[in-house]
Amino acid sequence: MHRIAIVLWCAAATTAAATPRAGFSSYKDARLLCSEHVAGSGMHVTWSSYATKDSVSTVVAFYEKSSGRVATSGGNGERQLEWDKDHKLDIYPASRNDRFPHCDTKPEKGERTVILMSNVVRDP
Repeated sequence: MHRIAIVLWCAAATTAAATPRAGFSSYKDARLLCSEHVAGSGMHVTWSSYATKDSVSTVVAFYEKSSGRVATSGGNGERQLEWDKDHKLDIYPASRNDRFPHCDTKPEKGERTVILMSNVVRDP
């Protein structure tokens, strides 16, 4: 049921700017792929995935400039920026979408980069 609601919500969203999380700005003309919520023991994670036609290097440069953070290289070839220990951003080629948390909505032809914003909330 939860997945159906997400799929319907994603289908209704055609073009949206990546919603800012912590200090990360929205990315112009990024298309929402989906938003998910995963609950675990002592914490839960919310994440949203967006696709853009811009290159990985263009997206990384935007987030480095707008956040004042420097991107590092991740284990799957992604570029990562961290606002703090609970707010992270992964940027990677759309062709590698299946190597990361993803949803049923895939990047479309011409979309070159995926932006994955995640937020951890720890239970008190």
